[in-house]
Amino acid sequence: MMRKRVVAGLLTAMMVLQTPFMALAAEADLTADAITAIEAEATEVSEAPTLVNKADIPYMGMITEEMTEAVENAEAAEAVEAEGEVAAYSADEMDALQAEDSYMIYPADESIDKYICRGDLMKLYFQIISRGVGTDKWHVELHKGSGGTGDLIASKSDYFSNEESWNLVQLSYNTSQLSAGTYSILFWMEYNSNGTYVTDYSSQFYFDVFVTDTRTPLNSISMPTGAQFPIGAADYLAVTYDPETTTDDTTVTWTNSNPNAVKLTHVNGTQIMAVEAVDYGISYITAQMGDKTAVCVIAVSPDQDSDFPFSDISIIKNNWKYESVKYVYSKGIMNGISGTTWFEPDSQLTRAMFATVLYRMAGSPAVTYTNKFADVPEGKYYSNAIIWANQKGIVKGVGDGTNYGVDQNITREQIAKMLNEYAKVSGYDVSQSKALDEFTDKDTVSTWATGYMQWATGAGLISGKPNGDGTNRLDPQGEATRAECAKMLMMFDQTY
Repeated sequence: MMRKRVVAGLLTAMMVLQTPFMALAAEADLTADAITAIEAEATEVSEAPTLVNKADIPYMGMITEEMTEAVENAEAAEAVEAEGEVAAYSADEMDALQAEDSYMIYPADESIDKYICRGDLMKLYFQIISRGVGTDKWHVELHKGSGGTGDLIASKSDYFSNEESWNLVQLSYNTSQLSAGTYSILFWMEYNSNGTYVTDYSSQFYFDVFVTDTRTPLNSISMPTGAQFPIGAADYLAVTYDPETTTDDTTVTWTNSNPNAVKLTHVNGTQIMAVEAVDYGISYITAQMGDKTAVCVIAVSPDQDSDFPFSDISIIKNNWKYESVKYVYSKGIMNGISGTTWFEPDSQLTRAMFATVLYRMAGSPAVTYTNKFADVPEGKYYSNAIIWANQKGIVKGVGDGTNYGVDQNITREQIAKMLNEYAKVSGYDVSQSKALDEFTDKDTVSTWATGYMQWATGAGLISGKPNGDGTNRLDPQGEATRAECAKMLMMFDQTY
């Protein structure tokens, strides 16, 4: 037992240099002869070639020239004692120190017991003397606040590995789970006394760690929005992210909606993919980094059309979406989604968008703005179009008529009405009509829309949607997609 108390005294002297050896001996209530014997043994141990004096241990807590700016930019005022400085290490720098067998534990100045850890991983290393038997234990804890008495955040305990040896003690913690502020590292040991572990209070010490928020969050990721590939073609798809200096995880998770059409193969880690077009079809390639996503639409087809700019529609003959969209685009009637190579054929069209299309077809005549609808302010992209369409009798408001319903998705029967009224204003013959009996859902047509739908089917603007059993339906109150609108506009333009 006496030998273990000497061990504790050596450990405290080496680690903290604050508790005098004689004080420990006095606490043990030893005789003068015993004290003399212990002092002799302690002197012998401290001079043993297997032990290292504190002055000989490389201190990795001094600020290097490269670290000066990082420390100044951090909350260094909190983390620096009056008599010294502190070091700021990233996770990579700490890995490098570990590889060099250098550990941050001994302050260059005895008055300094404070450190700064920055980055997303706090790695704390201790090098301590073990004397006595291998059944002695050490404990390390991470606490909230200063002094080692706050809420426990993390801990680690183990046995000393050898007698009379240096031991590496490591506590790692991901600081992304910590708020910026002060934390403390508490260390102590226990010795085995007849099968019972007794805390050696003389071995307890702590030092403070100041966690500063130096992480750079990820703002956005991007990659090409779309591409058209012939079967057999191959290329690369790369994700870029902003800022490049982000400390967030830059691992990319890829999703391929149609692997039968597009084959993906990792090229560089997770951020670059080799793309191969293997069969006809469309695939939405999604890249996700953290909570940020980017989408590239790849259309694979045997045909090519260098004048067709949209990557989310297959360029293939007899594809009604391709033919309809190509027609309205070439005529300047409809455009794609601004800033992308997408047309979004399956997205819905709003009432404001359709009024704008008709206005464009009419040549965008001059309009004097009037405050007709509460939801149509002056200066919007749709303002002149809606006012013009209302003045021409093509559109009315919704509900009580005070609003136009700019953001409401337009229905197929509303399109039939607006096209019919536009044809009348333009002086076209609208006498065509066809009974709706062949359509399985004819009874769902609104009463006010019956005549308009009869005209639209008679003029060939609407042919119905297949039910899968050889019959067709009108889907009069279904929200029209952009592709459906394009087809109806193509048929209208070709008819009149």
